[in-house]
Amino acid sequence: MLKRKIKINNKYGIHARPSSMISELASQFKSSILIEYREKTADASSIMNLILLCVEPKTEVEIVIEGEDEAKAMDAMVHLLEVRFTQEEFE
Repeated sequence: MLKRKIKINNKYGIHARPSSMISELASQFKSSILIEYREKTADASSIMNLILLCVEPKTEVEIVIEGEDEAKAMDAMVHLLEVRFTQEEFE
């Protein structure tokens, strides 16, 4: 099992569009990928669960991944949240 805390630095936090991107990425891996925020947990493959977390900008989430491709999944998820989310504007 791998865990990592990530700060959400994009302007709007995790809303519908970023949730869709996270879900799409999570579905590419065999591992279980969870996002934890303020004592709530969401399955990263579920857009609705991610939206319901109500992750605000400039706050931290914890990524928890377990499975056979967990290292690759963690690298990809970190890249999405730390790099792509800060480079793109979601409107």
